[in-house]
Amino acid sequence: MPEETKKSCVGRWLRVSCGVFAAVLLAWPCVAAAEWKSVQSVTMGTAQVLEQGALTFGVVSPIAYGVTDRFTIQSHPVLALLLVPNVAGRYRLEEARTWVLSGAASYKQSFFGSAALSEQARSSPGEITVGPVGTWYPERRLGLTLGSSYHVRLGLPPEDSCVAARAIDGRSCSTTGHGVSGTIELHGLLTESDLLMATALGRWDISRQSIDTPTYTVAWLHDFGRFHLLAGVTVGEFMMGELVGETSVSRWTVFPVLDLWWRL
Repeated sequence: MPEETKKSCVGRWLRVSCGVFAAVLLAWPCVAAAEWKSVQSVTMGTAQVLEQGALTFGVVSPIAYGVTDRFTIQSHPVLALLLVPNVAGRYRLEEARTWVLSGAASYKQSFFGSAALSEQARSSPGEITVGPVGTWYPERRLGLTLGSSYHVRLGLPPEDSCVAARAIDGRSCSTTGHGVSGTIELHGLLTESDLLMATALGRWDISRQSIDTPTYTVAWLHDFGRFHLLAGVTVGEFMMGELVGETSVSRWTVFPVLDLWWRL
């Protein structure tokens, strides 16, 4: 199958799947969580974890489940359906009245192996991240989250200089890369039903001595009772760019963010 046809199929599959998923969930009678009483009850993008037995899921957002009152596990179903199994966890280490500190880790592995993927996705099929994340609450309606992580990328192509040297002396070439990333996120509780979020994310590839394009997001989240609506805008690299490859959409630097999610 030609590469352009494969790219088109991937994009069409994503649109249809998300549409069907949204229609099913909107028709599903479920009980949503109560409105936010303080910003400390917000778990999205913070160091907070879900209480035991709580479940959150969305059309775009990952599925998250509170295994215990201190440990939350999550996975992104869209990536899993694209043969990119993934899992992430967050464990609350310590908590006080005005702050909370957690440890986070994640793993993803790509088995898609299609020409529809970008060169970056084909050459870096696996990634492991681990690091701390902390949230400080200067007052009841405001939260500031800082996070950092160390990441290891598996399956990278060897550097050209190493390939040339290997042909001469048979040396081995590393296919593993590593780097660090940092996030800063601000949550402001406007009302008990309205939440404003602003996020900045940056990554430094130590192995290649390069800095990825920073990503900035501003979003508004409203609790409608049965479901939550998130709407915003992101400036940076297209979130699914490495899956769909080089297309006119994947080259966008400013794009909308829209999601529906539930908490049970």
